[in-house]
Amino acid sequence: MPGVYNPYSMRMLRTVNPPVAFALLGLLTAAVYAGIVYLYPLTVFGVATRPYDLEQLSRGRPWAAGFYVVGLLTVFAAFAAAAWLVRRMRRPLAPVVGFGVLFALILVWIYPVTAIDVFYYVLQGRQEVIYDLNPLVEPASQVPNDPLVPFVGEWSTFPSPYGPIWGVVSATVVRLGFVGPIDGALAFKAIALAVYGLCLLLLIWGTNGNAVAVLLFAWNPLVLLQGPGHAHNDLAMIAVAAAALVIWEKRRWWAAAIVVLALAASIKIPVLILGPLLLVSILRAEPTWRRRSGVFGAAVLLGAATLVIAFVPYWPPWVSLAGLPKVYASQHTYAIVSLVWLGLMNLHVGSPWVEGPRVLGLLVLLAGYGYLLRQVWLGRMALYAAGFWAFFLYLLTAASYRIWYPLWLVPLAALSIGEMGDGIARARMYWRTYLISLTSELSILMFYLVWRWLLNGTVLPKADWFAMHLLVIPWQFGVPLLAPLLIRRRPAERSETTQKGEG
Repeated sequence: MPGVYNPYSMRMLRTVNPPVAFALLGLLTAAVYAGIVYLYPLTVFGVATRPYDLEQLSRGRPWAAGFYVVGLLTVFAAFAAAAWLVRRMRRPLAPVVGFGVLFALILVWIYPVTAIDVFYYVLQGRQEVIYDLNPLVEPASQVPNDPLVPFVGEWSTFPSPYGPIWGVVSATVVRLGFVGPIDGALAFKAIALAVYGLCLLLLIWGTNGNAVAVLLFAWNPLVLLQGPGHAHNDLAMIAVAAAALVIWEKRRWWAAAIVVLALAASIKIPVLILGPLLLVSILRAEPTWRRRSGVFGAAVLLGAATLVIAFVPYWPPWVSLAGLPKVYASQHTYAIVSLVWLGLMNLHVGSPWVEGPRVLGLLVLLAGYGYLLRQVWLGRMALYAAGFWAFFLYLLTAASYRIWYPLWLVPLAALSIGEMGDGIARARMYWRTYLISLTSELSILMFYLVWRWLLNGTVLPKADWFAMHLLVIPWQFGVPLLAPLLIRRRPAERSETTQKGEG
């Protein structure tokens, strides 16, 4: 952990040749990812008639699950060590990016052991192209005989929760002939791989080539596994949204930034949380209230027009958007609000109090978001950092959580680190992002291996959903929220700061 000084260990680390050690870490990480792909290959398990998860694919070979766990710990440890080494290399950006791309190319071939979303994308395209249905209005249950319906589970009864731009992407993939669980998944993984590469270029531009900041994204196992590995469209959503913020911060092209952010929301709607923050930053840059009023009206109209045009092929938009609250209202999964809700259910607390945690979470989110807007307006917080904390606050207060949601944080954290001058703030941002990536990616092991093999097996008594939340939530949120606060300035640094102030 940064801030803990050990003279002996530091002397040993200084004897290491940074480029050689970095290359060895990269090769070790690549070997681990290759081993995981070898144990869980898409080309082998993708021929099944329904999806399987990590635990189901590990039955009869628990050693494979053990390799997955040890492998994750290894790549996260290598990622942490690389963050120390990259600061001691003369030209670190090329190996950072090169190894990152290598890792992504390897993970394209992994079976999606933690989520079924990539199969849903293929089915969504099939609904439109093969059955001439509007997937943003009509659920997959309208085509019950389609061979991919078993791959989407409970989501078959809901219209697509994604935006119209993602509908166009899904339909295009199917029109190109990628219609099955293997070739379709590989097509979406190729898209995720391309987005990963473009996001690397964006971060290089946005951080002026800060290798430490780029490493946070390029080597992050959560990004690699849930992006190119599992092809979640969250990566495309946040990459486009980050591009909007960089366009504004780098070029001050407010109209282009608004349009690009609206396009990101047309992939997946949660990114709209960045909209008011971007708008406040734009308005703050205007010299008079008259100009601010004009820019505000133009920005709102421009963003709304972009969304309306995107929805034209999937009209009417209100049917799709009206279904989103229903989807989110039905979810109570591995979140702080969900833990409190389950506790009330166990106490047999009836309506309306049972929905109190969700309402309280929303109020906390609104209060915190209002604070962030004020900080941006007063110039006390940069736009990238405000976006990071808006998403982090959402993850803490929402009723539903998925392990790939921290993808939303990583590019914004990298951009923030690239512009921060305070070393302690920079270290806390870096390690908070690292830790929530670690705790989220490893939480899936609790859902599958710990729950099914231990708590519901013969080793320990049977556990319920509430017990699992009690186990997962402190690990998933408590560690990344609190552990970075232990980072403190060394006495020598505080003394130097004091002397500068006195001078």
